[in-house]
Amino acid sequence: TSIVPSMTSTSFIISAASQLQRSQSILTLCLLLFLCLAAQPLGLTYRSRIFGVSLGFGVLATSDLVTTAWMSHNPQLISLMNVLRGSVTLFSILLWGGYFALPEPQRKLITLPITSPLLRWNEIAKALGHGTPHVTVGKVDSDVLAEGELRMMQRSLPVQSRIAS
Repeated sequence: TSIVPSMTSTSFIISAASQLQRSQSILTLCLLLFLCLAAQPLGLTYRSRIFGVSLGFGVLATSDLVTTAWMSHNPQLISLMNVLRGSVTLFSILLWGGYFALPEPQRKLITLPITSPLLRWNEIAKALGHGTPHVTVGKVDSDVLAEGELRMMQRSLPVQSRIAS
């Protein structure tokens, strides 16, 4: 849409940059929408820092999208749009500051059924030639596990650790 026969090289560059900025803003908003939909299955809450940073970028992308659309139709209101963009940028910085100032809620342990398509990613990665995936093992709270799982974990411990505990 940036190429028009009567366009000069300067206006072509400006139009192309504007189209690229709109595309980037739409892509950012789509990624934010994906994060909103996938936050719960990934074990994130809307109070997590990952969501807060993404939300700040989404606010900036919305501002950029509205600004580029506005400026293409009303170029005489540049000073008003500059004030509004500055306000939105300040709001995003305050939003990020708020998310980093407040303590992040503890992440939940995710349990997946064996038929989950998310577990197939490791098999796909192995088939594509990637190495064995590494898993970070941390302390697991006993209230997260069922009683049968706790008994199985207790049985799988070496004899010396069972004696020590």
